Amino acid sequence: MRNEITNVKLSFKCPVNYDAMANTTGGKFCDHCQKTVYDFTDAKAGVFRQILAENNGNVCGRFTPAQMNSRQVKPFWKKWLSAAMVLIGINLWGEQKAFAQHTGKPSKPSTTKKGAQPLSFADTITLSDAGTTNCADKGLWVGVCEIQPEFPGGIKAWQSFLKNHLSTIKGFKGRVIAEFMVAKDGSLNNIKILRGFNEPANNEVLRVLKLSPNWKPATVDGEPIEVRYTVPINFK
Repeated sequence: MRNEITNVKLSFKCPVNYDAMANTTGGKFCDHCQKTVYDFTDAKAGVFRQILAENNGNVCGRFTPAQMNSRQVKPFWKKWLSAAMVLIGINLWGEQKAFAQHTGKPSKPSTTKKGAQPLSFADTITLSDAGTTNCADKGLWVGVCEIQPEFPGGIKAWQSFLKNHLSTIKGFKGRVIAEFMVAKDGSLNNIKILRGFNEPANNEVLRVLKLSPNWKPATVDGEPIEVRYTVPINFK
């Protein structure tokens, strides 16, 4: 069953190369804006709604051109379904719009500031209740379909693992960004801090990551591969 999620506003204006970003849970991690860019090209409609809700309506995402029902939209905020949630992001030019990336041509140009790339908009996203498995439908890779590494049990299990093992650091609330290699057997190697805060917080992140069970490795054409992975870990 196909689901059209209406009244969302996406502007395809992100200048960062998605494929050059580091892998992270659910998609890629953009070092430029320090946030996860979720890959919705193979996502179920329910997953999209859940991620949107968990991020207070502020998400960056990647979609296929086939998922977009593109047209020029009016410059005001719209409600998302019945929850009155709005996709809002702050982009490089200070405008309040949601981010997304796709590999197709922009549907319609829009006036932009000097140096900025043209905008195209979509206000309907088509997703499946069952997800999609045909990699050829994505139109994002040529001859290669990459399966990202995954913590055993998925995102919720990863969040639960961090909650159960990560100790709070007195006087610190913030984010530490770590990087590691997910080997072909799923083990984590070369764990290091990319962007830390203080030594206690950095050491706590390293300690917890060393406790992690083996992940489900990334695959290309069905074969496991070793990949570099980046995770933002929040202390609250």
